[in-house]
Amino acid sequence: MKASKKNKFKNAELCTHCGYCLPACPTYRVLNDETHSPRGRVSIILALSRRELTADEAGAALSTCLVCRACHSACPVGVRPAKLALSVRNKSPIAAPLLSRLLHIITNSHTLTSYASSTIKWYQNSSLQGWLRGSRVLRIIPPLHRLESLIPALRNDPIPEFQPSMSQKKAKIKAALLCGCMARLFHPRVAPSAANLLQLLDIEVTLMDGFGCCGAPFRESGKRELFIKQARKTLDAFKNIAEVDMVICDTSVCMVTVRSYARALSTDKKYAAIAKIFSDKIQSMEILLATGLPTVLPEGYNPPENSVTFHDHCQTQHGLGNKKEPRELLKIVAGSLSELPRGDRCCGAGGDYMLRYPELSHNIRKDKLAAIHESRAKTIVGSNSGCLLNIEAGLLQEKSSVQVRHLAEALWQPLSKG
Repeated sequence: MKASKKNKFKNAELCTHCGYCLPACPTYRVLNDETHSPRGRVSIILALSRRELTADEAGAALSTCLVCRACHSACPVGVRPAKLALSVRNKSPIAAPLLSRLLHIITNSHTLTSYASSTIKWYQNSSLQGWLRGSRVLRIIPPLHRLESLIPALRNDPIPEFQPSMSQKKAKIKAALLCGCMARLFHPRVAPSAANLLQLLDIEVTLMDGFGCCGAPFRESGKRELFIKQARKTLDAFKNIAEVDMVICDTSVCMVTVRSYARALSTDKKYAAIAKIFSDKIQSMEILLATGLPTVLPEGYNPPENSVTFHDHCQTQHGLGNKKEPRELLKIVAGSLSELPRGDRCCGAGGDYMLRYPELSHNIRKDKLAAIHESRAKTIVGSNSGCLLNIEAGLLQEKSSVQVRHLAEALWQPLSKG
């Protein structure tokens, strides 16, 4: 193997096979199979580097990795099995199931997403959703049943409106809000809630549209050329990036993904400069709100009597370390916060993982649902749409009364009433 390729996997050579990563890995906890553990995956990668396995053989063996990065936090010597798995996927990409490809066609078009979101809203408001779920007709077509089960149940609370106030024209800070495609499709309350919260901080907010997916699914599955294409398409929508001071994402996985644009496009003559400017302007919504929101709360404000718990998006907590900010916000604004047991564990969503490996994903999710019930919270809050869809689908299947809300919704709803 060439030196450059060997160096790409050099981090795997640090592994001492101590086993600290085993209890942290969601697939190992469910399957109890060393092949599907971080150190097992490291052994596969080392075998690839020694030419004992082909890239396709290694890629197939590593395809069950959720890339949650929990093993990164657990490893005492700094081995990064998830990043190593992504490096292998860049050589042998994971094939997306038909359902994922169809979903991407929708989410990659702003127009199709808008139409599909309106159709979902109609479906939720009609009696069709309840009838289909009660009759179990969709179980005849498993892929369609899996997709339909992710559609949230009907909610009676109205979708908030975002109306830029006159004070925005005097705002010293200008921000572009990048709305995640899955949130735009399934969670239409998220973007206006986030924009209204930022406006409370006297930030002039522009809701960005006209683009589709940020490229997260392609990045995770190793389809580098398609990821680069999506990155360029997103940057084209932000061609006036110099006019804003910051870019804020309302979905965690989008923030993780767009932060990688600068490195991914560093040798692109046309996009390298704008990718660097764009990545430098990415700000965490949670950190921004945690700093500013408590200072603008109405005098005498009391949070509602609601028991909430927070679900951490894996890549955010293990990659970026943003854990305390959303919890501080929820305690101050949204109600009584209870900590989620085993909160460092994955929910099993993993982007299209829940469509690619539904049974394994559901088995991983069982522990998350049990932890939610153990917390005795009435509302589970998160900041990643994929996680929220997966968790809510599980709770609905159990006929649980626990509500699922995005962080922006959970913060804006009680404040809007004041």
